[in-house]
Amino acid sequence: MNPAGMPAGSWVIISPGKNSGEWFPLAYRQKGLDYSRVNANAFRKWLQAKYGSDDRLAAAWGTHITFETASIPLAEPGRFPIQSGTITREAFYRLPQEQDWIDYSEYTSDITVDRLLGVARAAKEETHGKKLVALFYGYIFDLPGSMTGHLRFQRPAGSPDVDVLAAPISYLPLSERMSGGAGGAMGAIDSVAAHGKLWMNEDDLRTDLAGASSLPDAGYNGNLAAANAEETSNLLQRNLASVLVHRAGTWWMDLNAVGAFNDPGIWDIMSKIGEPEYRGLYSHPTRYEPEVAVIVDERSVLYQKSDWQMVALGRAYVRNTVAKVGASIGYYYLDDFINDIVPRCKVYLFANTFFLDDRQVAAIRSRLTREGATAIWLYAPGYLGPSGPSLSRSEALTGIHMAMASGQCNNSATVAPGTLSVPPFTPRLVVSDPEATVLGRYACDQTIGRAKKRLGRETSVILGDFGWDAEFLRSIMRQAGVHIWIDGGEVVHTDGHVLAINSRKGGLSVIHLPDGVRAVPFPDHSARQDGRDLTVSFSAGQTLWFRISGARR
Repeated sequence: MNPAGMPAGSWVIISPGKNSGEWFPLAYRQKGLDYSRVNANAFRKWLQAKYGSDDRLAAAWGTHITFETASIPLAEPGRFPIQSGTITREAFYRLPQEQDWIDYSEYTSDITVDRLLGVARAAKEETHGKKLVALFYGYIFDLPGSMTGHLRFQRPAGSPDVDVLAAPISYLPLSERMSGGAGGAMGAIDSVAAHGKLWMNEDDLRTDLAGASSLPDAGYNGNLAAANAEETSNLLQRNLASVLVHRAGTWWMDLNAVGAFNDPGIWDIMSKIGEPEYRGLYSHPTRYEPEVAVIVDERSVLYQKSDWQMVALGRAYVRNTVAKVGASIGYYYLDDFINDIVPRCKVYLFANTFFLDDRQVAAIRSRLTREGATAIWLYAPGYLGPSGPSLSRSEALTGIHMAMASGQCNNSATVAPGTLSVPPFTPRLVVSDPEATVLGRYACDQTIGRAKKRLGRETSVILGDFGWDAEFLRSIMRQAGVHIWIDGGEVVHTDGHVLAINSRKGGLSVIHLPDGVRAVPFPDHSARQDGRDLTVSFSAGQTLWFRISGARR
């Protein structure tokens, strides 16, 4: 579907090298860094522009180094290929010993965006500004490693030559593409819209028409395919609801050219729901204003040494789990939160604010205090900064006193309710604040890993582990005044005008409506409303739509 209503031929979709590349270094996950002479020389020029003098470079790297002798960092054995079995005991690069990795990662994003914007400018000039330029970029929730090239969102977001940012629907993990899964975007989708750009989800779903036996590339989407036409329809409806609510767009892509969408019945989704809903949105444009915002930070990714766990257990896990809380969720960059581009929310979940400078800490604290919001901090908030690791910075950011515990210790064989498994890497921050309410202790040593504290009008919650689930988050968000539409882990998309719910397990469910709100099913199902509750029967994997009226945030 083309949500902008543009005729065919109105797009210039730029993909590097005329292949399926998506503006991250070619095969970096398998092969590692580019050690070519050309790249090494370009890195040295970038270092000179950043540091200005050999002395400043040597001080930053903590060694006797010059621009002439600086080299691309060498990977430890086993780091590449990056894969799910790769375990990195250190979450972050050691400073200053591994500043070269941070610099190389930053350099990679800089040169990637330099080229990206150069090509976008050329496309605009060649087409006299009459084409929309679309780029695959901003995969912050999905790309492992610090050297992705995708960590300069603000530059294409601010460029007049870029109209659209795009990515396939998340593959991390593949199961989240299927019924009951989040079906999430790879990027901070709502920051894109907030900057006046269009995000496009490339929906390359393996439909029932493109099952495993018919695919030339068996690795595509694993062996996961929709079982039948009904599941295909429900998954495409879930994905359509996501882009509609988040003010984004979609195209359906038959990735392996096997007739994945060659069924007129599939296209009824667009004629009955997609086109009418987008026409209504165009006639009365409204901004999406969620009650919960997930905040991600690009600079903090530059400092992560753990390539796989920090994305799979961290950012992707956050996105997938929050989608099942039952609330309205938005996904934004930290810079946009600090600059007040992110709309006011009741809860802000800071997924990876690990590296912050004093200006950022002050700006974050100021906004949270001003709004009296609830902040949820994950793992080691504010632990890194320009002067190195600091517990005091974490305390200043969260308002909760912290201590350092052993990063690795053996967990109990049996974990009792309320006890936590330690993170798979160091450092491990624990709560030492006597005024904080304990939400969970580590099984191995009974130190506090989850806690919350009231700070005037606001609430600060820290989650030091990676094992929490949607039910746990739901309780925190409900206490913060967030409206929970449904309690069973279903995926919810709502913007105050439409409500779409995808259920994994099916069965009789109760949808909770805010005071004064009515919900009318469409296009062709029924429900029974009793006061503020709407009783609905889902089949397994079904996506149901409702028109809602009278909703208030």
